[in-house]
Amino acid sequence: MNKILTTLIFVVLAGCSKTSIIMTSEPSDAQVTINDNIVRYTPFEVSYSNAQKRSLIYAVRKNGYDTVKGVITPIGGNFHIDLKTSKIITSEPFMSIDDLAKEDARKRDELEKREAIEDAEWDIDNNF
Repeated sequence: MNKILTTLIFVVLAGCSKTSIIMTSEPSDAQVTINDNIVRYTPFEVSYSNAQKRSLIYAVRKNGYDTVKGVITPIGGNFHIDLKTSKIITSEPFMSIDDLAKEDARKRDELEKREAIEDAEWDIDNNF
């Protein structure tokens, strides 16, 4: 019975992945959009369910300043955006939008290779 309960707790907790972020800016009261949806104005703190472990693209905007964009990885973390210099300071390793695109392309290539191997194995198994 204990093994079943332990397994059940593990499965439930594994599916409850949360990402937490704290975002501040200089100057404050900048609009933040995540995946093109207005979320909040800086400063703010938020946690959200991220069972799929997705990375999200954010943009920080304020009149009179250039928009600054970046990536929130599944790790989350603290983000400080200096709109005066367009610099991003994070508590976790920085990932740019270009880095995210490269990572997505690498994952797609791996998936295509895996599918090609599975297709070849299926052909061998079913043709011999």
